[in-house]
Amino acid sequence: MIQENWPQLSTINWLGLWPRGGWPGRLQATFSYTIVLCTPLLFATEGYGASLGINQGNLVVVMQRFNEMISGILFYLHSLVFIFYRTEIKKTLTLIDDLNEDITREDGDMAFEEILKRKTFNKKVYKMFLTMFIFLAAPWSIFPLAQSIINNERILLVNVWVPLDNNFLPFYIIQFLFQVLCGYNYSLSLTMFNALFVSVCELIFGHLSILCLRVRKIQYGLPSTNLELIRSIQHQNRILEIIHKFQGITMLLLIADCILTIVLVCCILVELTKAVPGSEGRVFSVILEALSVLMFLGTYCWYGNQITYQYSQVVSSWYSGDWYNGTKDEKKILLNAMTMTRRPVYLGGFIRIDTLTFINIIKGAFSFYNVLMAEKKIPGN
Repeated sequence: MIQENWPQLSTINWLGLWPRGGWPGRLQATFSYTIVLCTPLLFATEGYGASLGINQGNLVVVMQRFNEMISGILFYLHSLVFIFYRTEIKKTLTLIDDLNEDITREDGDMAFEEILKRKTFNKKVYKMFLTMFIFLAAPWSIFPLAQSIINNERILLVNVWVPLDNNFLPFYIIQFLFQVLCGYNYSLSLTMFNALFVSVCELIFGHLSILCLRVRKIQYGLPSTNLELIRSIQHQNRILEIIHKFQGITMLLLIADCILTIVLVCCILVELTKAVPGSEGRVFSVILEALSVLMFLGTYCWYGNQITYQYSQVVSSWYSGDWYNGTKDEKKILLNAMTMTRRPVYLGGFIRIDTLTFINIIKGAFSFYNVLMAEKKIPGN
């Protein structure tokens, strides 16, 4: 049922990261977890390449290797979320589906139209991120393979350290497929996590919008007022529960994304500064990579900012009603509801994920870059 309502989970299972039950699920899990466990070998290889660049005193090589390693780790962390937070993700999505059904039943057409609008938008978002995965992953397999055929060369995605003899065709195919599957795995995880992130946030926004409308429509001093107040508070509490669970799932990943993005953007800036004539293809791919990473992080920060802002509007909605006509008991219930909404809600942990954080990350990356270029501990070629 969850996979029917959330196509991101079915898509992530293309490489077995959301395995089903029974022996097919166990085979899927074995396949996907093997890829996940072996992927850090590629990052270690890039780190080894960076150490060689340091020994040679070549800043360009060092930044290229660090760039590939850090971007790979940043993408790879998203696949770990689907493994370690599988149960929490399942519970959160079930809570959202149950809340959709209950609120649609209680509020009728108004709630149905709002939730339908959000779900329609989520389908477009899913298709957009699926297309983005194709554009991200296809070059990794098509370009090296095309070069290998045209130039009769055995080209791999990572060439720093090759454990098997590339001249022997079966060994080359094994190494090529291993690297491509690892790249596909964490690229699919990144894009589908973003699609899932946006979809959850959009439905939260929809419920906050419905809650604000419900609260404003409450007429105080009537026999049905207490029931409406209690239903609205229950709706608010269920939204809060979803936000807190979602915060727990995404907190470590978002914090890691912020830190790694600072380092990655700095590496990209150094690499672009040291670019030499004839490296236009590399420059283009690096710029595209920087834009992609900043777009993903910008999506997190914008939606994190919107969750904080839209939840703060609930306080205004509670206050905007004709509560002064209510009874003493109704005012007490209202006061308790407003007290709960005074505590700010946000994504992230000790790093609050919002638009200000995104700006500070850009500033931090440029500051890191300026310090590195001023020091010039490793002379560039």
